[in-house]
Amino acid sequence: MKTPVQTEISQKQKEYIERVTSQVPFLNYNYKRHQFDITIPDITWEQIKELNRALTILRNEPIRPGICQTYLDELQTGYYDKCLEYYCYERLDLGIPHKETCWVRYAEKVFCIGRIAPNTELTDSMRNDILSHLARQKHNGVYQEICKMCRTITQARKCIKANSDGWVMFYGDIPIRSGYLKNRIRDAARHIKRRIFGTVEQDRVINIVESIRRHGWDPDLAYKPSCSLMGYSHSTKRFLMLSGRHRIAALRYLYSKGEVPGSIVLDYPVITYRWSDFLHGCKHPDISHCLNCTYSVSSASLQPE
Repeated sequence: MKTPVQTEISQKQKEYIERVTSQVPFLNYNYKRHQFDITIPDITWEQIKELNRALTILRNEPIRPGICQTYLDELQTGYYDKCLEYYCYERLDLGIPHKETCWVRYAEKVFCIGRIAPNTELTDSMRNDILSHLARQKHNGVYQEICKMCRTITQARKCIKANSDGWVMFYGDIPIRSGYLKNRIRDAARHIKRRIFGTVEQDRVINIVESIRRHGWDPDLAYKPSCSLMGYSHSTKRFLMLSGRHRIAALRYLYSKGEVPGSIVLDYPVITYRWSDFLHGCKHPDISHCLNCTYSVSSASLQPE
């Protein structure tokens, strides 16, 4: 990585850093690289819950100026974030309908809901335990989304899989969503609304692209309503947006078009880790198209006329 723009950390920033790192025994701040480092070689689901205490402070109580810096042109993202960037390219450059994009088909409704020991078979009993645990958590957004997509526990179990690293993922496939009566009614209502008001169904990232094109890049907006957070894998050398992925995906798409400079500095917190897959960034296990995706910002660049 490039040398950080900021070289000095103020006393106020040091106190903030100490407050964040004191939440978790395995989180340190690297004053040379201006990043937070997870010091353990691997992480369990219980440790992720511990880590969330620190992430909550970084997300909801950010300090300005930021204590981490990353140049836009060195922000190489992994499967999940790259898919949202590709969505912009599919919609705006290729004119592919919203529901036929890779993002909607393979990534939009992907949730990380647990972790088990690597190379362990995920049984239906384990799936039931995970769903029961989610159901007991009040106001759990992930469980609410699962309930919208699946009428029964049997349907939900079919969408829960674990990869070889033990990450347990829920993959909301379109056939299950469209087969649910309530969702079909909702889709019909949206269709009528689009016909009346002339609106186009699309992800909100497209609105962000258009906003940046009209008004330019405003870094302050990525702190509202909460701060963007970036993960970084030392194994894959790629970033994973832990929050705020839509604004960064829009910015990277515009960078691929030559509409914003790569010298833009993103001063959002960076949390580094040693393993490869992490949380929602795990690749879809059943879609070879995703595993072999070759999209990059360079492949979307404008070609000479």
